[in-house]
Amino acid sequence: MPEVPPAGVSLLLVVNPNSRAARKGRVAPVRQALVTQGYDVEVATSQSGADLEHIVAASQPGQIVAALGGDGTIALAARGAYRSGAILLPLPGGRGNDLCDWLGIGTDPVVAARRVSAYTVQQLDAATANGELFIGVATIGFDSLANRYANEMRVIKGKSVYIAGGAKALAKWRGAEFPLRIDGEEVDARGMSVTIGNSGQYGGGIKICPRAVMDDGLLDVLVAGEVSKPGYVAMLPKLQAGTHLDHPQVRYLRGRRIEIGVPQSTNPKLQGEIVLYADGDPVASPPITIEVVPRAVRVLAPPAR
Repeated sequence: MPEVPPAGVSLLLVVNPNSRAARKGRVAPVRQALVTQGYDVEVATSQSGADLEHIVAASQPGQIVAALGGDGTIALAARGAYRSGAILLPLPGGRGNDLCDWLGIGTDPVVAARRVSAYTVQQLDAATANGELFIGVATIGFDSLANRYANEMRVIKGKSVYIAGGAKALAKWRGAEFPLRIDGEEVDARGMSVTIGNSGQYGGGIKICPRAVMDDGLLDVLVAGEVSKPGYVAMLPKLQAGTHLDHPQVRYLRGRRIEIGVPQSTNPKLQGEIVLYADGDPVASPPITIEVVPRAVRVLAPPAR
């Protein structure tokens, strides 16, 4: 049975000062909402990504650590919690907030904090890419290029940045061949991208791996094949809704170990620039080995849907 933490226990709120929530003054309301839920809250502001991971890694086993930030912040906190045995409470404070949305926590940090008393502790899987832990979705190809461009866009605010990043990537993308093996078996993968989901959502609401279950000991793998640019644009509503699995150029597989060789891009200018992004940030250059880590992190979240 999932655990329900008792009220009155200490809670460490770790804040990414560069997150959207911090910039918009949401830290104090989030802290107050947690206090009203009965927690004794201490706030720690990280100085860098490495510092944030270190703060969580230095926590005591069983300590509840709330991480306020985007998917990258949550991923760093998950790495720290994996090392320390802390219980991770993800709170949405970034642009996409895909992991929080997928877990049912939502995208408003104050509302999420007010509901913590209804959350339970769940033992969730994670994955590693060349040894680097991630908890949500990893992708390589067109999607990772779009992620890179979105990260570089500082003027565009909110989820619109993912549309802008995708548009820029689409203008340059001409397809690629991805050497791919799943649990030792070769898989034909050429076209747009290869996506590996521990969770099922990325890119500000795209339900790319809609059948993903975060405690089944498996990773979901989606191969997006050769789709024309107009065809991809027409496919976007289905991607948002998670109803794209019937598309003839989509293959949906599962496995525990995924190996990706060096992609061969048909655009010479992109050769050597195609890397794996996970939880919104670059994590590995090919060749890449991705492996599931069952029951890696204890997470405080709404009961599994």
